Amino acid sequence: MDLLLKKDYVFKRNRIGRIGIIDVGSNSVRLVVFEGFSRSPSYFFNEKVLCGLGKGIQHKNMLNKLGVAEAIRAIKRFVAITKKMNLTALVGVATAAVRNAFDGGAFVDRVNAETNLSLYVASGKEEAQFSANGVLLGWPDASGLVCDVGGSSLEIADLTDGIVGYCATSPLGVLSLSEFKGSEAKLKEFINGSVEELCSRLKSPVTNLYLVGGSFRVFAKLDISLSNYPLKILHEYGLNSAQALRTANWILNHDVTELSTKVDSSVERLLLLPMAARVLIELIRVLQPTNIFFSSYGLREGILFYQMPDRIRKLDPLIEACRYQERSSARFPGFGEKLFDWILPIFLDLAKDDLRLYRAACLLHDTTWKAHPDYRAEMSFETVTRTNLGGINHQGRIFLALALMSRYKKMDVSRSLKIPLLILGESRAEEAIILGRAMRLGAMVSGTSAVNLKKCKIFIKEKTLYLNLRKSGKDLAAGIVERRLKALADGMNMKYSLLIS
Repeated sequence: MDLLLKKDYVFKRNRIGRIGIIDVGSNSVRLVVFEGFSRSPSYFFNEKVLCGLGKGIQHKNMLNKLGVAEAIRAIKRFVAITKKMNLTALVGVATAAVRNAFDGGAFVDRVNAETNLSLYVASGKEEAQFSANGVLLGWPDASGLVCDVGGSSLEIADLTDGIVGYCATSPLGVLSLSEFKGSEAKLKEFINGSVEELCSRLKSPVTNLYLVGGSFRVFAKLDISLSNYPLKILHEYGLNSAQALRTANWILNHDVTELSTKVDSSVERLLLLPMAARVLIELIRVLQPTNIFFSSYGLREGILFYQMPDRIRKLDPLIEACRYQERSSARFPGFGEKLFDWILPIFLDLAKDDLRLYRAACLLHDTTWKAHPDYRAEMSFETVTRTNLGGINHQGRIFLALALMSRYKKMDVSRSLKIPLLILGESRAEEAIILGRAMRLGAMVSGTSAVNLKKCKIFIKEKTLYLNLRKSGKDLAAGIVERRLKALADGMNMKYSLLIS
């Protein structure tokens, strides 16, 4: 696989410059510009144009003429606007439609002649690998099968503990299937046979199925709507096979007008949704996965991840994203790590995943300080539940949000929001609230100063929560500090004591 970016130029000190990727697909052409911390980049710009390059390709083996004109127009616009974005690199990638069409090479040449952009035409296996790498950007140690449905093809990639293995491609694109000429029975036979052949070389049962692509994302949106799921984040949204089959069959029994009342998407995308549902039904029948997850990250993110040096790949995407947020938004960047070390003595025997969440919470604890004091708690919750974060599932996201909300205002489970209780459960929600109270105490007693935080420590002994201030820090004690200490102790069902020594 050819390298698309110059690693040494793009990746410096665990950061990336501003990188643009133009993705020329069978149904759409999209520009995404990434910026920020390299292991968890931010989306600086994102625009999609529906072009339909792959319309009719399976019958004529030629790119759609109107689609070519629209694609060229879109690419010209994207190249023009990126000239003022100070990009470190601009990469163009074409997938199945351009790869398979007789005139695909001529299209690539025309793009280069008219825009000076060199399109890289990915093979089917490369496309599968890029999509798998996109999943790994968000799930570093993912194990399971990645399925990426596009307009003209469906790619699969086997993942084992974060390593990409077997990759394959098939003509099961939703645009191609929508143009299938034959009876309903023939269409079903074609999909069944293609899925079985595509998955025939997989060596082990599939526990986790990771779904990638625009049509699958709309499927997730619809399932969220139909099930009244309280969190609208698509990334890492999960369901079981039975739930997925119910939604797939619902799609097949309702027309586009009815679909549009349940999910916000273009008519063009909704018209293709039944084909995505048919493909998913067969994937479930053949693979019988235990868990099904939807990934917002795909080919474009995978291209970025593929280029990352190993030293950056090994970083934790959640922690790196939170560090970036702290560095750009907190009053005292770096205090979050000190706060995490300070509270650890009262949270013994934390599991590995919880250590990550507690550290992430401490890094983010002061990032909404500019908001009006009356709204900081709510803003913290909204920010975490809506922001772009990788390496965290929905339960973890809500845990963080509730902890940060508790950092800014008094809360208990009976007064907490409906969403945390539905997703976390009462016991886990209580843990998040206690974490928030601990962060609030640390921030209050120190004034978010690392120097002041060194003048005191917190620990537990004989079911009593102690806050011990050095003599040099005795002036940090006040009524409000004791109230925060009491609130934390109450949440932990402990006595409390304020010491000066």
